[in-house]
Amino acid sequence: MYFLALSQAPPPVHIEIATNRPVTMVPISRPPSAAGPSSRPTTMGTTTGSRLGMIISLIAADVSMSTAAL
Repeated sequence: MYFLALSQAPPPVHIEIATNRPVTMVPISRPPSAAGPSSRPTTMGTTTGSRLGMIISLIAADVSMSTAAL
């Protein structure tokens, strides 16, 4: 037995052969498209900051009192 002959290649029992097939991909019906702007903007912050009409309802009482005095 020669040491160099054994160190060059593994024994034939331990040689691994790829047995798995590549994963087949089914073509999609619609081709991918570039992402565009969102139709609905992302809501950021707390919900108290986005209550509609809150400032107007606080000022409306002051406006009605000041115009009633005239």
